[in-house]
Amino acid sequence: MENRANFRRNLIVRRTNLGWSQEELGERANLHRTAVSNLETGISQPRLYTIYDIAEALGVTAIDLLSDPPPLAKDRR
Repeated sequence: MENRANFRRNLIVRRTNLGWSQEELGERANLHRTAVSNLETGISQPRLYTIYDIAEALGVTAIDLLSDPPPLAKDRR
């Protein structure tokens, strides 16, 4: 169960750290924006190949997405 929560947090943190919208991540990972939203909110669970596609788009490994999340990026105003 912890991997599911880690995946959701990592997906959000890594996407926002890159400054990407859900739509942009979706385009890079071959997913619709609503699919990204459903994964981030836990409405749907990712298939293994989806985890790999998202990891590749984010420039990380699948293990990175399932591990403890990194800290949020600081606002640089």
